[in-house]
Parts: sequence; structure tokens; C-alpha cells
Amino acid sequence: MYLGNIVYIFAFYCLLLLSFLFNRIKNFFTIYLACSSVIVVSVFLGFRSLDSGKDTHGYVKYFTDGFKNFNFEFGFYYFSKFLSYFLDAAGYLYVIAVLSTIFLALAAFSFKIKNISLVVLIYSGLLPGLDMLTNTIRNGLALNISALIIILSLHIRKFKILTLLPAIIHNSTVLTALISALSVKHKLHRVNIFLFFLSSLLFLAFSFINIDIYSFATKYNTGSDLLSKLVRYIILDKDLLDKSVEMYFKAISLILALPYVYCVIVSRNFRYDELIHRLMFVAMLLVLFYAAFSLAEFSYRFMYLSYPLLVITSVYCYEKYFKSTLSHIVFYSFTLLLTLITFTTSTFESYKLLYLL
Repeated sequence: MYLGNIVYIFAFYCLLLLSFLFNRIKNFFTIYLACSSVIVVSVFLGFRSLDSGKDTHGYVKYFTDGFKNFNFEFGFYYFSKFLSYFLDAAGYLYVIAVLSTIFLALAAFSFKIKNISLVVLIYSGLLPGLDMLTNTIRNGLALNISALIIILSLHIRKFKILTLLPAIIHNSTVLTALISALSVKHKLHRVNIFLFFLSSLLFLAFSFINIDIYSFATKYNTGSDLLSKLVRYIILDKDLLDKSVEMYFKAISLILALPYVYCVIVSRNFRYDELIHRLMFVAMLLVLFYAAFSLAEFSYRFMYLSYPLLVITSVYCYEKYFKSTLSHIVFYSFTLLLTLITFTTSTFESYKLLYLL
């Protein structure tokens, strides 16, 4: 493992420990801790080697070739072109990592989370977040902007008109915007629990049932529209991930929702917390969408749609409603275990972080 990776892991766990020790406290130190987490994550992951990740090389080529031969959204095109006047390829990747992390932190702040550092660390410490900060960077940037806008729209309805804005960076956020426009006013916590168990059932079913959908969907996969792209993802017959990694992504979707399920069960006051139920409704519908297409090889990318929202809701539940020492220990233990899994994967070990070291 490279020196930069080792330094990053050490800094990461120091920050993670401090985040748990100073949970639910809002003072100058926690603000400093949040800023430190943003800086450490964005600097190390942003200044990675240019061959880290399968998609990173493509983005570097997109940048160095003058933004040709890539059918990226126009918002990302003009954003990249603007950065090219001031930065080289390494700086380009770094700025995207910084902005993506900052938008995530702002989303957590807008949701009145005090322990912003914990949101940043959990997000970047699990494989989906690591991938979106170092590999599928366009997707990660768009979804973190989307998370911020959706949370702002919960406070101010006029912001709903902006939920489609991140689609100019990555069109997957169109689905997030459409789902965020839906509204259920009564007993929303029960609806979310139902969606959780329905998603769990679909994940379980599609893990053991093999359905041949190739012949059924082939005729819809030739266009350039969003539906055709979706169909191509569904019928892709190449093995993109090992089965254990596929199970990992499914498990992460459900594990991050468990703090919410726990709060519904143990806290009566939690049921009157309208904002968390509304945000979780969006997250769980996105999880259900992922579960419904989890039989497809490319479906793990659908998990990313709900990931920023799931991280924010899990930390919010932990920070505000976890009262017992045992519940804190369980949450911390799961976080520690899941991040350790990330740092022992071949994906992380192949990265050269802060390659200037």
C-alpha cells in the first residue's frame, strides 16, 4: 500500500474517533472538525494518481483532448471547459472532489446536523462514496448537489423548481427530482417502513431468482434517450462486479436505513419529526427503484442515487435519537467495520492517494 494511503487511513480514523467523541455538540471545535474532514477527504482523494479508478482515465482523457468524443451533459462540459483555463488534469480532478465534498457538507448543515464531519467520513469511507469521489465523479458531484437542493426544498418550497438543475451535470438526477416532487402527508413513517421491507424482499428475491430479460428488452436499447440508456444498463450481460460486491451494495442500502427503522420503533417523538420522514421517503423510493432493477449487472450504479440521502438520514437519526450507550456502540461498530472493509479492498489498495508523497 502506498504511503499516501496509509497516512489517509490514519487521519481518517483519528477524525472518525473525534467525531464520535464530540457527537451532538456544536461548538468551534466541531466546526473545525467538519472543515478538517472536508479538507482531508478532498485533498487525499482529489490528489490521487490519474490512473486511479476505471472512469478516472476517461475523465482525464476528456480533459486533455479538449472535451471531444464524450457525450457528457452540457453543464458538465462548460464547467470542465471553464476549469481548463486555470488547471491541469490533476487540479481538475481535485476541484471536483473538493466541490462534491463541500456540497455534501452543506446538505448535512442544511438538514441541521451538528456532526457534519461524521456525514463526510461515512460517505467517503464506504465504497459507494469512495467510488463517486474518485471514479464516477460526475455522478457524485450531481447527486451531492441534488441532495442539497432537495433538503433546501423541504424548508422552502420554491427550491423544488431547482431539483432538476443537477441534471445538467448528470441526467440520473432527473429521477431523484421526480421522486422528490411526490408527496404523502399521512403516516409517512409507516410508508417508509413498508418501502424498506419491500426493498429487502426484492433484493432477496433477485439474489436467488435468475430472470432472462435480454430478449424482452433488446428492442428498446438502441436510442440515445434516457430510457434507452436505462435499458442498456439492465440488459448488460457482462459481469461487472463479483457477486460478493453486488451483495455488499445491496446490504449497504439497507444498513444505512436501519437507524431510521430503529428510531421508528424506539422513539415516539421521532414519528412527529416531519422533515426526516419526508427526506427518507425520497431515499427509500430510490432504494426501491434500485431493488427493482437489482437483477441487472449495472444496477449497483442505481444505488448511488439514494446514497447521499441515506448517509445524511442515518447520521441525523444517530445524532438526535440514539440515547443509550449500547446504541452508540452498535452504530460506531458498524461504521468501523464497513470502513475497514473499504480500506482492505483491492480497489482502495490500487489507488495512489496524495501521489505527491
